[in-house]
Amino acid sequence: MREIKKKRERQACKICHKKSYYISQHGLCKDCMMEKIKLARCQIKSKTGPIYDKWKQNLIAGLEKLEAPI
Repeated sequence: MREIKKKRERQACKICHKKSYYISQHGLCKDCMMEKIKLARCQIKSKTGPIYDKWKQNLIAGLEKLEAPI
């Protein structure tokens, strides 16, 4: 006996509220996800902005963890 697949439900994106079958685990459609990636890349490249600050803070914390004696 063949199993019947249930049709995937369309969900709305958190940013643009566009309905799509493919939503990321953060609730974003593909277009909004790409925009966020471009924004993050620009901030890290220009070394300004909140995404860069968070990245730098986590990098320093990771390096300090490596230097700490066990």
